[in-house]
This record gives sequence, C-alpha cells and structure tokens, in this order.
Amino acid sequence: MNLLPPHYKAGLQLEAWRRFLVFFGIYSSVIGIAAVALLLPSYFFLQFQIGGLESLEKVTRSSPDYEAMEHGKKTIKKTQRLLTATDQFLKSDRVVTPLIADIISRIPESVVLSDFAYTHQAGVSSTLKLSGVAKHRDDLTAFAINLQKSPYVKEKIAVPESSYRRISDTPFVLSLVIGPPAL
Repeated sequence: MNLLPPHYKAGLQLEAWRRFLVFFGIYSSVIGIAAVALLLPSYFFLQFQIGGLESLEKVTRSSPDYEAMEHGKKTIKKTQRLLTATDQFLKSDRVVTPLIADIISRIPESVVLSDFAYTHQAGVSSTLKLSGVAKHRDDLTAFAINLQKSPYVKEKIAVPESSYRRISDTPFVLSLVIGPPAL
C-alpha cells in the first residue's frame, strides 16, 4: 500500500470506512432485530399482567367487602394513634399529684381556693392557675411568697394589682409557671 500513489491511498481508505460502516450497520441491525424478537414477548406478557392486575383491583374495589375493609383499616389507624398517644402520655414524666399536694400544703387557713386549672402543652411550660378568696390581702401576699418557695414554681409569681383593691375578702387569680421540681 505504501507503493501506491496518494490519490489511490485516499480511495482505499474511503473504501475501508465504507465497508466498516456497512458491516457495523448490518451487525447492529441483526442485534436490534434479535433483541426485539426476544424482548417483545416479555413486553406483551407484562402488559397483559398489568392489565389483569388492574381489572382485579377494579373488581376488588367494587365489592361490598372492600368498603368494610377500608372502614376497618381507618378504625385500626385511629386506634393505633390513640394507643400511641396514650402510651406516650403514660411514659411521660408529668405527674400532677405531688404538685397539687405541694400547693395545698402551702395554703394558709385564711385563703380559700375556689378553682384551679392545669395546662400542659408539649414543648411549652406548664401553667397552673389558682383562683380563690383571701380573708385579707396580706394573707394573699404571704400565700404568693409561700408559693414562690415551691420547687415546682419556675418563675416569679405576680399578684394582680386588682387583688389589692379590697382589704378583706380579696378575690385573686394567680398564674404559676411550673415544671419538674428542682433537685
């Protein structure tokens, strides 16, 4: 080939490329046809399977038992959520009885509680609102100071100014921010 003139060399190289492209085209076509011939039955099989499953699902959803089953699933989910919430509540460390016992032990004889409300929200501090009547406003101040000494009270107790307007039979509402006892 080295002895051939340059214009023949260029023609031979073009002929080599043409033959390579023809061979590659035929080879690719044979592989493509073989792949289609081998994979086409699998494709149709899967399409028929999907169609069969869709029709089975449609028949299942239209049956009367399906609605009862769906209702049962919803009931089970609600029950599961309720049991989970109850379990978390029972595992939580929010026992109110020692707190109430501590508050009751700090009430002077001259103060009468008429109502209390305990509020707890996850991630937020708990509050305890006490309302009642004190025989004298000084008794109310002493009660607030005594409550401040409780290990459950986490912030300063502010006695509302409206409670100081009456000297005797003083009504009050105290809001306490509470938490676990300090050790």
